[in-house]
Parts: sequence; structure tokens; C-alpha cells
Amino acid sequence: MTSHSRTGLIEVAPHAWAVIMSVIPPEGGGPNAGFVLAGDQVLVIDSLISSGFSQQLFGYLRQVTDKSPTYLINTHSHGDHVFGNQVFSPPATIIAHEKVRETLLSQGEVMVKSFAERLSGLVPDIQDTNVIAPHITYRRHMTLHLDGRTVELIHPGVAHTDGDTMVYLPDDKLLYAGDILFNHIFPPIFGSSTGWITAIEQIEVMDIDTIVPGHGSIATKKELGGLKRCLIELRCQVKDCFNRGLSSEGATKQVALPYLEWPRAERLPLGVQTIYQESTNDGDTN
Repeated sequence: MTSHSRTGLIEVAPHAWAVIMSVIPPEGGGPNAGFVLAGDQVLVIDSLISSGFSQQLFGYLRQVTDKSPTYLINTHSHGDHVFGNQVFSPPATIIAHEKVRETLLSQGEVMVKSFAERLSGLVPDIQDTNVIAPHITYRRHMTLHLDGRTVELIHPGVAHTDGDTMVYLPDDKLLYAGDILFNHIFPPIFGSSTGWITAIEQIEVMDIDTIVPGHGSIATKKELGGLKRCLIELRCQVKDCFNRGLSSEGATKQVALPYLEWPRAERLPLGVQTIYQESTNDGDTN
């Protein structure tokens, strides 16, 4: 399948759609979501950043079915992917990795306040978010059998966050990657740089033709490889700065990557800090 650059509702497999949004710049920058239909059952993947945007998402759903959502998958705990849960649940049962439930129950209200302080101009209704935590959780792998359609939920380990879920439809060679893939957008590393590279390597050996990223346009393994190279080169340069005894601030000034031409390069300091913390914890000099 060739990559798509457009936004909105896009059918990516029979009875499976991506919704590519532009809530967060640049155009098509996400957060993204998706739908899978299986008989009378409707699977929704992520609920966007607020009830208002989630209502827009529900409008896209109504373009493909009049059935009620059965399940809602949260691919991780970040507010731009889960603050719309209240629109879909009830009736949908929310499924996610166990860390997502843990995070939303313990930090959900604080997250809403933080998002509102930063994004209220962009998303005015975010302050009205009612945090809804997942009802069903899993640890490593979970398979849904929906009217003959197989949907696998895969936790790749700590990567972008500690609770990432990839939604895999093996019969369609389709992966909803969540934030394991930022397509040509500079990635924020909250979890583990090495874990994220490992997660990408897991995808590389899977039978996949089409990837719906958490942010950016629909992709293939080619675009996934671009993110992998970004993370490897970032880690290599930052580790070198760490081994030379530079501060994280000094390292941030010295990092030179072509990927900093991607949108959201202001996330670089977060990546440097995360890699420095990893290096301090494990003593790894590789």
C-alpha cells in the first residue's frame, strides 16, 4: 500500500478505517484514531484529546456504521489519545494495557489540569474532561475474536510510554501503531529510547503492509525505518555527550540530526533527558 498524505477518514483495509487528524500541528499531525467493524461489533482505537474532538470522531464513525461502539482501545495513557473516552464509554468497554488504567486512576485529574494549562487555547473544552479509565486490562498480549475477525493487542515493552498497545489485524496486514510511530514528526521519549527501538524491530519482522501512526500520515515500514534511524542516531550522539561528561543541557546544544528538520523539534531536550537518565541508571556506554 502506498502512503497517504491526506487527513480525515481513510479506509485502510476492508471494514477498517484510520482517522487522521490535525489537532496538533503540523497538518495531519494527529492525534489519530481508527475504527474496525466486525459483524455487529465496532472497535474504536483511541478517543482523541477532548469530548469535542471525540464528538467529531464519532461523526466519522457514523459515516461507516450506525452501530454502537462495542470496544474502545486506548493505545497509551496520554491525554491526546484518551480524554475523549467519555464520549464512547458507555456503551463501549475500554481495553488497554494495565499501566494505562494505573496512570489514569492515579494521575488523570492532574493530567487534565496540565493539558488545560498548555492547550486550552487550542482545545477549549479540555478542562471539562471526565477521565474514564479502562475496564479491561492486559499485560503482554491479548487477542480479540470479533465475529471471525482477529485483533491482537500487543504490548511491546516500555517504549514511547510504559503502557503502549499496538493493535494488529494479521489477516489484513494492518497495524494501528499508536505512538510507537510518529511519521516524520520528531518523537517525544517518555519511556525508553532502547525500548522504543526494540518495539520498532518487533514491527519490522511482522507481516504488515499498512501502519496507522499515532501522529502523522498513514505509513509503511519505510517510514517506520526513518523513525528507527532517528532514535538510533539520537541515542548515539547523546550517549557520546554523556560519556564525555557533558550536562544534558550541553548535550542538547551539541546534538545535530537531520531529523531536527521534522516538526516538533522542540522535543529534543526531553529525549536527551530521558537518555541521560537511562545512562545514569544502567551505566551503559554503548
